[in-house]
Amino acid sequence: MARVREFLELVRAPNSLMMGAAVAVALAVAGRWDLTVIGDLIIWAPLAGVMVAALVMITNDIVDLPVDRVNAPWRPLPSGSITIQGALILALAASWTGLAFSAMAGVVTVISFIAAGGLGVAYNFHLKRTGLPGNITVALLVASPFIYASVALGRVDELALIFSVMIFLSVLAREVVKGIPDVEGDARVGVKTLAVVLGPRAASRVAGALYMVAVAASLLPPARGLVNELYTIPVILLDAVMVFESLKLMARTPSREEALRHKDRVLLYMMIALVALALGSMPGVEVIG
Repeated sequence: MARVREFLELVRAPNSLMMGAAVAVALAVAGRWDLTVIGDLIIWAPLAGVMVAALVMITNDIVDLPVDRVNAPWRPLPSGSITIQGALILALAASWTGLAFSAMAGVVTVISFIAAGGLGVAYNFHLKRTGLPGNITVALLVASPFIYASVALGRVDELALIFSVMIFLSVLAREVVKGIPDVEGDARVGVKTLAVVLGPRAASRVAGALYMVAVAASLLPPARGLVNELYTIPVILLDAVMVFESLKLMARTPSREEALRHKDRVLLYMMIALVALALGSMPGVEVIG
């Protein structure tokens, strides 16, 4: 059981499972909950999503081992509970298992798995240090399930497209905020985050503005009659919270502690929005026109 807990911590199980859930919801939304359209993609594609997220998380910890020895010595690799060789074996296992799941789902899923996995590993080894391009990469990866679903089903779904934009903007803003407290260290090692290039104050305002645009995008589905009240009510409440978060960012630069709490809160907000999207896109409930 101890080994299982260490493995789950290494792959950041909540994050990996959330990726699988996002793929499932994206397919359901793009396919309008019609299993004759979605087929067995609803089984194999989410499993592949979990594996690609696990692969990215494992390689992230391998690359960040020197930093984690100082900042997070309790994690599996710096604590020695899992060796680098063991982590590499687990990364290979996630790769091959994910490819097997992808193959069951079809060529598009295989290509998507390779592209997402390759981009995630490239981020860990290089793009993380590029600042804004790295932030955009993370945002694209998190939004990718909704892009994938439209491609895999051969249909550009308006609701899935809108939600992918919302997720992209929210994650990009969250990544910008994460770079604000580390501006001195990032500048010293040449990481060109927005906080380094424009200054923490400007970066905080950019993040707030991105959240505001995401809030505006979240209102499009009910305005377009694409969702029911199970989406609209919780998302409007979330929007009010996000407007408050945005105004705080625009008013003053967050401290390190505030930025850490902020990123955790935003992750929770996105999980709630994902559930709202799933419930709000279900057929059989009268939509708001």
